[in-house]
Amino acid sequence: MKHLHYYEHIKNETEPEPDDYVICKDTYYLKKDIHDFLENNIGQIISIDSCDFYIKYENIPLNLISYFDFDDINKNNDVGVALMYNNEILYYSKDKEYLKQLLINKKFNI
Repeated sequence: MKHLHYYEHIKNETEPEPDDYVICKDTYYLKKDIHDFLENNIGQIISIDSCDFYIKYENIPLNLISYFDFDDINKNNDVGVALMYNNEILYYSKDKEYLKQLLINKKFNI
């Protein structure tokens, strides 16, 4: 049975890997909009460098574009990359549908 993993630093626990989908929290910025965006949207890990996770987000609102890095491949600027740390990952899963369901449950207080 597949399940969501709550990210904790426990030995023998699986760790997030590239291509996993994640829901994160922000501990760096003070702006509420970026907190809400990260906690209510699903990103995908594109690479990991020790405890730094590079996470791709899509459909970024115009008022939050400055918080994300963009590559030259993306010409529409609707896909950006955020640098997140291991303690900022709330949930991760190989299957995006599980995280979507978690967000729906959160929205309706289930």
